[in-house]
Amino acid sequence: MEKSLPIKERFEVVMKRSFPELTFYHHIEEMKGQINVFFIELADEKTLGELWEKIRNVIAVYYQNHLETDFELWNIYIIFVLPVAVSNELKYKIENDQLSSRKIVVDNFEQKMDDKTRGVLLSTYINNDLFLPQTSGDTQKRSTEYTSDSKVFSVINAPGKNNKGKNQLQFLYTNLLNKLKNEDTEG
Repeated sequence: MEKSLPIKERFEVVMKRSFPELTFYHHIEEMKGQINVFFIELADEKTLGELWEKIRNVIAVYYQNHLETDFELWNIYIIFVLPVAVSNELKYKIENDQLSSRKIVVDNFEQKMDDKTRGVLLSTYINNDLFLPQTSGDTQKRSTEYTSDSKVFSVINAPGKNNKGKNQLQFLYTNLLNKLKNEDTEG
């Protein structure tokens, strides 16, 4: 194998040599790191049953093994696309396999695979529209909106809660214990 090729191209050579009968497409989605998605087109359930572990292993050894960041290592998806139905047993086995990557089986898919259909599958199965809440001001606003009559809540929101670490835990524990003792003696 040509060592001078970038990892993506070297991996594609390995995939074509290992599975010459398969149609596959490798998509890299850029977010805060790279998300690698492998679309594997298969003709029938029997072929899926025979090949899915081999495909997973080739991706793990020849591609995933060369990734550098945790984000990239934890964000590898293999989407198996078939034009026929796949039994629930095989789907369950594949999709619950936790080795190396997340696996998705899309059966009864009768559309031609192209950039548009791959985009639809990406947005359906891999949500890249995640929005994190703003941390300034919003956090304080949300924490003051909630109220409760519970004793734990009143202790957590009592003055002096700004202690840090072990002191904070000791303060909360002591106050909660005192509150419960007072309630026991009063009632």
